[in-house]
Amino acid sequence: MLDIKSLNDSQSRVVMVPADTHILCVAGPGSGKTRTMTFRIGHLALVRNIQPSRLRAVTFSRAATNEMQKRLRSLDAALNEVKISTIHGLCRDIIGQTQGATTEHGNFSCYVEGKPKFKDKKPEKAVEKAVGVVLERKQPETLKQIVRKLKIKATSTAGDIAKKLLASNERGNPKEILENYIQYQKTKAHCTEHIPDAKLPTFSGEYARYVLQLPKTLQADTRGFYHSVYEAYCKILIEWKILDFTDQTIYAHRGLMFCMDSTRQYLQTLWDVLAVDEFQDVDAIQFEVFRLLCAGDTKLNAVGDPDQAIYGFRGGDASFISDFKTYFPDAKILKLDTNYRSNTEIIEVAYSAVARIEQPYRAKGESEKGGGGTVGFANVKRIADFQDDSVGVLAWTNKTLNDISRELAWSGIACSVNTRWRSNLNVPIAAYRLIYQTIQSLRMVTGEVDFDRDVLLKNAQDMKGIGNKTVEKVEGETLAELRKNSKIAGYVRFIGSLKNLKTPDIVRAIADSKDFPTIKPEESAVLATFNFSDTYETACQKVKIKLYTIHRAKGLEFDTVFVQTDDFAKPFADETPDESVRLFFVGLSRAKHNLFLLGGGDQGNMITAPVVMKINAMANTDFKSELDLRMGKDIPDGMPLTNRLDKMTTEQAVWAICNGDAWIAYLKKKTHRMTIPSPLYPGLI
Repeated sequence: MLDIKSLNDSQSRVVMVPADTHILCVAGPGSGKTRTMTFRIGHLALVRNIQPSRLRAVTFSRAATNEMQKRLRSLDAALNEVKISTIHGLCRDIIGQTQGATTEHGNFSCYVEGKPKFKDKKPEKAVEKAVGVVLERKQPETLKQIVRKLKIKATSTAGDIAKKLLASNERGNPKEILENYIQYQKTKAHCTEHIPDAKLPTFSGEYARYVLQLPKTLQADTRGFYHSVYEAYCKILIEWKILDFTDQTIYAHRGLMFCMDSTRQYLQTLWDVLAVDEFQDVDAIQFEVFRLLCAGDTKLNAVGDPDQAIYGFRGGDASFISDFKTYFPDAKILKLDTNYRSNTEIIEVAYSAVARIEQPYRAKGESEKGGGGTVGFANVKRIADFQDDSVGVLAWTNKTLNDISRELAWSGIACSVNTRWRSNLNVPIAAYRLIYQTIQSLRMVTGEVDFDRDVLLKNAQDMKGIGNKTVEKVEGETLAELRKNSKIAGYVRFIGSLKNLKTPDIVRAIADSKDFPTIKPEESAVLATFNFSDTYETACQKVKIKLYTIHRAKGLEFDTVFVQTDDFAKPFADETPDESVRLFFVGLSRAKHNLFLLGGGDQGNMITAPVVMKINAMANTDFKSELDLRMGKDIPDGMPLTNRLDKMTTEQAVWAICNGDAWIAYLKKKTHRMTIPSPLYPGLI
């Protein structure tokens, strides 16, 4: 049911805008943008009487598509006719209408994730094959050096080397790095020809080096290696007759530009409203697709937040929000000004991160909850204090998450590490399953659950020293018969010895037993915290402390958030400083009630220092003591300004820059000079 009264005033204003109007809705974290967008579509269909089939919604992930479909269905069954898809789903529809996939090479198929026909022809497999092709061209001696560096068999083929080179490591996914480079090159080539003023994706060479650790034999010409992979990849896709996701946006744009006028006019009148979510992530080609579709009577309803634009490496360009009026002069710009997620203190800290970035449309909403949030600094052990609530531990890189998960393990704290590729507990799956299966067998032995011979033997088979052949020769159907069987009796006796033990003692008994695979001490401490009523996968979902990369955490929220700031001081953070700042903001704004930076209040660099200072100020830190500590209280009060500056360390200078007026006021009191040289103040503040 469409209950407009359940919306706040700013949400209602967006929903009630006339259908013949372009809209830009700027929606900050926790402002209810998905709810507002859903109600907007429902209002257009149920109140403005627009046929649901004439409304089109675009999201940037399949999960978001499914969520919006679910919400629309809950409003009214008639809204099932509203077509919702990812941006690539929209592009595939355009290609189908314009024949945009027809090139000099013939008809191509658009890759769709999860479809059986693409099982062996995925873009990621094409990347791996392309690396193998490039390596095959190398001299045999070069390949031998790479094999030695990667510590794989001397007989390994180029394909084997490629697979090892691109395997996910604790720093990230090397395959994704090459995918980003390929997207960068394809976008650059298309925009150079057709959208000359477009902002291109930002390929981060520093981050690529950090994740894709190439052997020295390939490092000499890194860009040459990347480009060779790109060329080989394109040839493979042509051979497979596949369009990857970047190709799909390119050919949708080409189709709209070069199709017959009648076809273009048909597409421009197909929908009354085109609603686009996550508009800050739109790249130049995607924007041109939307602009061409809305060049007639179709109205664009865009929702986004420029402060959450963190996909510049994919071409995402928040300037389409700040320049929205340039493209759509009659558009209404509306903001959602209530934050339902976070307490006031967290909102203030989060927005201190992006305050230095000028933004004409910033949606810093007031907290619906008001004050009462906790902000501060903490170490990793403090995370355990909040495990009764949902806890998100966030960092930029996969490596940092793994470092934190290991530290938590040594403290006996269970967590899950969630990346784009997989989710794992901070104990190996083999160790967890070993305990799980042992307790499963124990419950059969004690009669707590029904006896299942096959399950018991399967559990025994997974234990060290009980192999396939041994299990196959086991005779006996009942537990009593198995107890007498010499091949399995030892296992059954060990299970029986665990009868009266609590779970932590069972874990220790298994860890200490010579008959089982070795379990490390830190793994044992974490395993002792589980009751083993769940499988590994279910336990991974249920554990309260979850570690995410910030990119992966976008769209999520947690009662308590811990953000690791170390990665923001690494060289790759300086390549795109504004985007690094926004990434930091996204991490901070996931918190509902409690927000902590991992580390003390004396940390900070050009990206994180404003937030550190804000937290210190909110924690009522003695500002003068902090200034004396930072600026060097051993420096005489009467020292001239220029001499004082000479004595400042780089860290002190960074702190001074981020504290602007307070620092200037301090210097005026502490020096004989009452004025500040004009080039200094404007440059620093």
